[in-house]
Amino acid sequence: AAAADGQTRPLERGAVLFESDTVITGVDSFARIRFSDGSSLHLRASTRFSISEYAFEQQGKKDVGRFNLVAGGFRAVTGAIGRDDKPAYTVKTPVTTIGIRGTDHEARYCDGDCTDLQDQGVQPPDDGLYNGTFEGETVINGIVFGPGQYGYTNLAGVTIRLPEPPPILTGDPMPDPSDDAQYEGFGAGLGGTPGGDRGGTPGGGVPGAAGGGTAGGGAPGGDTTGDGSRTTITDGSEGRDARFVINADAGFFYIPARERQLVVLECPI
Repeated sequence: AAAADGQTRPLERGAVLFESDTVITGVDSFARIRFSDGSSLHLRASTRFSISEYAFEQQGKKDVGRFNLVAGGFRAVTGAIGRDDKPAYTVKTPVTTIGIRGTDHEARYCDGDCTDLQDQGVQPPDDGLYNGTFEGETVINGIVFGPGQYGYTNLAGVTIRLPEPPPILTGDPMPDPSDDAQYEGFGAGLGGTPGGDRGGTPGGGVPGAAGGGTAGGGAPGGDTTGDGSRTTITDGSEGRDARFVINADAGFFYIPARERQLVVLECPI
């Protein structure tokens, strides 16, 4: 994740995100993000996705979700934000802005970089934004896309309805980011297999739990370094998900005292 000041940090399962963060996925990787309004997001490999503005149930500030797809693609299932006030949720892209009406939708922006499916016989398409809707409706440049409908927006910002699903989306389908079962076995070496909902809630305000970690009810995993030298302590008290990482050879760690304390020690196996 890159913060507004340009500082970057690696993200692990359960990491916290903030307004103005840009989440960056590498080649052959993905990220799942859960937000405090109940929405969820799956980022494709080689994606840059910014949380431009986010507020939910914050006193004195209107609920809003403004996002920016800089590169790559995503699938999103919306939550409370935008359910009643539709304009409160938007995703800006390099060629247009996507509006929603309570939806499960996907989008991918190509700018000479959609060559990853050539081994499956999918030739790189024209540059621009490709979008599809699974549930609800998305609105792009005044065109409404319902379930099972797809569209394309060229670099000049002109949107058309596609007669059939574009292979650049269907050739590499993304899982439903709100369904834990579809992530079974994903990233087992980088945090374990996510579990079902056990009543956990995403961390306060802006953050959600990347990859379905403990804040979203997932089961924590083991050593993330691969060399057994690091131990992670997850503080999940009252829905928070602060992490304390130490060298296992140090022989001690500190857990802050809080009410309703819940600590899970993740040990390398």
